[in-house]
Amino acid sequence: QIYVIVFVSRYLDLFVTLPHSFLSTYNYVMKLIFLASSMGIVYIMMIRHGKHYDRVQESSIKIWWLIAPAAVLALVFHQKFTIRELFWTFSIFLEAVAIVPQLMLLQRSGSVENITADYVMCLGGYRAMYMLNWIYRFYTEGKTQWIVWASG
Repeated sequence: QIYVIVFVSRYLDLFVTLPHSFLSTYNYVMKLIFLASSMGIVYIMMIRHGKHYDRVQESSIKIWWLIAPAAVLALVFHQKFTIRELFWTFSIFLEAVAIVPQLMLLQRSGSVENITADYVMCLGGYRAMYMLNWIYRFYTEGKTQWIVWASG
């Protein structure tokens, strides 16, 4: 659920059609596929297989405890005071802590299913690739965004 919030707020340019926000057809289509697949996973997990989804353990950490500080940080630390920039910054800060509920659930349960371990491993790999992307962009484009570096 948190990752859907992260990516909807990050890809806000899909919903606000401004001529300068369109980078390429590939970029636009991949963002749509990414959003659709993220929402599809949440749908399958909560609606289709809802009876297997443990709502008691899910409520062990309220997602507002993660969303509110990310929103405050986005309001305080941003590069430009625009709606798109604030939502993008919010998504970066929220993504940094989005794995916390899953880790707390793993710690509380004491046992890890293979699918859960694979999921956490893939998220770690995703974050590692994301960091490599920013290192690459720093050396090839000269772009550095301290918000991305600070939030990991």
